[in-house]
Amino acid sequence: MRKSILSGILVFFIFSLTGVVSAEYDPPGPPAVEVRVLLLSFTPLDNFDDGWNGKSDIRFEASGSARDGKGYSTYFEYDHDSVKGKVVPKNKEGKNVMYVLYTVRECWPVDLEVEIKATDIDNPPVDPDDVLGSAKFTVDKMVKKKYYNVVIPGKFVVNVYVEAVPVKEDSDKCAYFFDQPEAKSSSIVTKSGANIYDFEFANMLKMWIADRGFANMLIFFQQCFGGGMTDDILRKIDGDIAITSAAKHDEVAYGYNETSVGVKVDPFSREVMEGLKSGKSAKEIGRDVERNDDYGVYAKGRYSGDVQKSREHVQYASEGDGDKVRLGKKADGSDVRSKHAIVFAGDPDDTYDWTEVKGFVDMLKSKGFSDEDIVVLAGSGRSSVNSYVDGPGTKQALWNAIRELSGKMNKDEQLVIFVTDHGNLETTDRALDRLINDPVKQPIPPRNEELGDGRWVLDEEFLEILNETDGNIPYISLMVTPLPEVVAENLTSEFLGHLTLYLNGFELEPEIIEPVYALDEIPDLDAFEVVFPVYDEELLGSENIIELSFDNSDLFQPFTVEMLIISTGGIPRVIDVEEIPAEKTPPALMLELTPVFDVVNETLILSDSSILTEDEISGLISRDSLFALMVEKKDWYNNNTHLAPGFIKDWLGNTRVNVEILMDDGSVMDIYVVTENAYINEFERGKLDDANAKASLSEETVRRVISSDDPVAEVQKAYRGGDIQYSGVGFVESVKVEVVKIIVKIYFAISDILG
Repeated sequence: MRKSILSGILVFFIFSLTGVVSAEYDPPGPPAVEVRVLLLSFTPLDNFDDGWNGKSDIRFEASGSARDGKGYSTYFEYDHDSVKGKVVPKNKEGKNVMYVLYTVRECWPVDLEVEIKATDIDNPPVDPDDVLGSAKFTVDKMVKKKYYNVVIPGKFVVNVYVEAVPVKEDSDKCAYFFDQPEAKSSSIVTKSGANIYDFEFANMLKMWIADRGFANMLIFFQQCFGGGMTDDILRKIDGDIAITSAAKHDEVAYGYNETSVGVKVDPFSREVMEGLKSGKSAKEIGRDVERNDDYGVYAKGRYSGDVQKSREHVQYASEGDGDKVRLGKKADGSDVRSKHAIVFAGDPDDTYDWTEVKGFVDMLKSKGFSDEDIVVLAGSGRSSVNSYVDGPGTKQALWNAIRELSGKMNKDEQLVIFVTDHGNLETTDRALDRLINDPVKQPIPPRNEELGDGRWVLDEEFLEILNETDGNIPYISLMVTPLPEVVAENLTSEFLGHLTLYLNGFELEPEIIEPVYALDEIPDLDAFEVVFPVYDEELLGSENIIELSFDNSDLFQPFTVEMLIISTGGIPRVIDVEEIPAEKTPPALMLELTPVFDVVNETLILSDSSILTEDEISGLISRDSLFALMVEKKDWYNNNTHLAPGFIKDWLGNTRVNVEILMDDGSVMDIYVVTENAYINEFERGKLDDANAKASLSEETVRRVISSDDPVAEVQKAYRGGDIQYSGVGFVESVKVEVVKIIVKIYFAISDILG
């Protein structure tokens, strides 16, 4: 192919991006993105000689399935005498250029089908006869596939590039809160190791704050999986509440690298502090964080599939008039009568963790909060270098702090909570409620069917997060309720210390035993948490058998396992580069693996270049022509069903068949056939999900049958020789087909004898 001859090709191009400013977005997002379909090149499959000067004016235009997308037209003058092979548009300087064919603004991930149409506009006015053809392709939802070679049968192969560019100014249209699944939990890491689960934190706020009355709450989670803390609180508490989290319930949060330690706070925390200090509303802060977080979804110029895994999706949710709440204010804008704040960092192990804690405290003081208004719980507690800290970052300390605040709460009180440091993700059965009345080793299967039948199932995302870093220690936790006399005699720790847990046959010993007060909304002792660390992560797999025994039969008394929790352990925020370079547009003609989309065939052929070779084009043309010939034979068959034996029409006259054709180039073309009363109603490319029969044959066999003067005899021959394989799907259909095969053989034999 000649790649550089393009003089005189480009005639006219209309380009405008202003037609989509009022786009209607579809959920769920985020981010809001503008999807752009750009023409890179096209390869004519015909010479389009008009008989006059050997030139043709070709117009490419696009339309899409989105409600408010914008299509564009591009005009080319194609001279088949001077240009051979692929046509690459160039500007006046001779550089390759891309032309926009279609744009639409959508929420992530995208749901879009685009149709490209080619028209010969040599002789205006243009009428339907001038349309050369069109083809559709479906944009990959994640826009991970960038290049598509769209085949307009017999006319063009159009090479397009698809990109999705974040639209920061429209972020509010795609802001979406993702609820955490029932079988999952999030938790806050603590210094003691007994972490604060989302349901516990919600119950603490419910029993000590909400039930006493409050004006509003502002809550911020700068930790991994913080979105999972949010939904529990909003389900438990009514009122004016606004919650912002740096990350979804199932994703890690990000932080600066070591060169920034002690210099500045995390991007999420920076935006939160600046917003609160400047008097912005909770919703404004939530949207600003999403737009301006250096590690958020709008941080890169172009949004790729990889970004989905490596970006924070800021989560904002509210209850009542929480959107309107500002620091020190009620939702109506008036001042609150009193205000308090809790700043919590369970196990801060980096300098910038402490920088964030101190930064948030200083911000609060600048807005009128006194030392008495602020409770700081962090690490091991107060030290000579952290004199502003009031207590350790433990579950018990948080419980005590919230309980003490309850005496100060009133309907004019604002409560601000800021949580930073690490977070955990858990797979949880909250309603296990298993009575253990024997000390012998016994299985502990999940009660929640979502978690498996007898085995504890961990999904791929959970395992991926579990193995993402070496800085975490996963664990299995039991919420255990001993008999009252065991608790009364202060024998709980000794008693529960005799528990041994078996994970897939390996023994685990308890290392943490702590009382739990917030499994429900009543402020009393609910259970004891027994934590079994899993120091070898490889012990946890996709399916897990958990067993439990009590190793001292003399001390044994019945007890109940209320809950079982499998935790990733504390996941540190991912340390990323300080500056994130904007992703550049990939070179138009470079790609390691290009999906070549054969639209009519609805399959993807993998090519090592975005440039189709002569052989690849020939293959596509061959495939198109073969299918076209088969369609013609379909019409011949429908007009000659009387030639088929009656018994075959009775047995197989209503059939749904998937047909595989092995092409000469080694690929497979799938088609399906639906018959009714022996007539072919549907004959299309693709596969049926509910087929009751399947057939396979080669391209050579198909062409042999099609070109034969006696197709029935040729099918007979091919079937006898094993060139056509046919079988039923399912037991009944398989039996039916086998019976018909026997009858057909007899029929063929008789036909041969009788001529």
